[in-house]
Amino acid sequence: MAIEEERFRYICKNQQKLRSDLYGGLMDAIVRGDSDCSMVGKTIILPSSHTGGPRYRAQNYQDSMAICIYTIEFQKRGLPHDHILFFLHETQKNPTTDHINRVISAEIPDYRAYPDGYNAVKNFMMHRPSGEQNPSCPCMKQGKCTKYFPKKYNDRTNFDSDGFLIYMRRKTGIEVKKNRASLDNRNVVPYNRDLLVQFDAYINVEVCNYARSVKYLFKKPAVERLPFHLQGKNTIIFDESMPIESVISRHDLEKIEFTEWFKANKEYPDARELTYSDFPTCWVRNGSDKKWTRRKKGHAVGRIYFAHPGSGERFYMRMLLNFVKGYTSFESIRRINGVDHKTYREGCYALGLLDDDKEWNDCLSEAAHWASGNELRHFFVTVLMNCQVSATRKLWENNYGILSKDITHIQ
Repeated sequence: MAIEEERFRYICKNQQKLRSDLYGGLMDAIVRGDSDCSMVGKTIILPSSHTGGPRYRAQNYQDSMAICIYTIEFQKRGLPHDHILFFLHETQKNPTTDHINRVISAEIPDYRAYPDGYNAVKNFMMHRPSGEQNPSCPCMKQGKCTKYFPKKYNDRTNFDSDGFLIYMRRKTGIEVKKNRASLDNRNVVPYNRDLLVQFDAYINVEVCNYARSVKYLFKKPAVERLPFHLQGKNTIIFDESMPIESVISRHDLEKIEFTEWFKANKEYPDARELTYSDFPTCWVRNGSDKKWTRRKKGHAVGRIYFAHPGSGERFYMRMLLNFVKGYTSFESIRRINGVDHKTYREGCYALGLLDDDKEWNDCLSEAAHWASGNELRHFFVTVLMNCQVSATRKLWENNYGILSKDITHIQ
């Protein structure tokens, strides 16, 4: 509480009196003859960067959901390395240790019974000698392996007092030779035998029932939040003490990530091969001038800000941005197969995105990744009341599972 109070105190004493409005709103104010910025737009009281604030929590949660399906990093040798997280069906949320043993192994197979499995584990799934066997191993820090190898022998798979899974590593006497050292089950990285033999590559498979099990998903990639707006509807933040004319005359008003993406697509043919959400995988946004330049290192995941179905054309623009590549202007977003459409909604229809209420099913499915059950139900009602749904009952039947998922827990 003391830290939270200190943050609020700092904001209260140091934050300028900021307001925000759409570009078009400021232009309308000038036409009306208004010059007092304190009477335009709305006040910003708590910034979205405030740790623990509602917008901070919502945006960071959506960032994590953008990451947690899969991430790809490139190792020092330039090879791609995937981190994939599978969400299990509810019936598999709490697997028994017997079921885990059928899927995941941390032991060296018997060469006589399964030579392919033995060779695959030997070649790919053995942690290199460390500790006393190899004090200079890269994983060593302050005399200990940072990956905690070699592990302890364990007669059966079980959970420790914190709920962390400990895999079965029996003392079977089976060993492999790596760098002249003898290694046994204590040095095996957990794997799935079928996947390992089929792909003949390093594939670490583990049960992620503990927070630190999923740390690799969030260790490497950053999330690039991608803003977008209708033409003339970009949000502008300004000091209420400034004259409106001074705000409008700022050179950076229309130079934002979204419009700079248009420019990059015009200038570089290969940039037009990526959708807006995929753009950060190969391009980097310069913080000072908002320009996009080619990515030389690292990895980022793009996430386009969410648009509520009730936001009208903004919602349909976002839908198009997720599917079509190489836009160079606001008008080009509405151009489908060489035909210019008057609205983004018409463009979605032309692209076949609105058949059978597809937009509402997709929207509910996306929101289910981050919204609570109560929020989803309010969302569903909003769609029914304010949007054009062709088959209400079918929409319910397609989504009643995610809409009622938390009901049994509440009861």
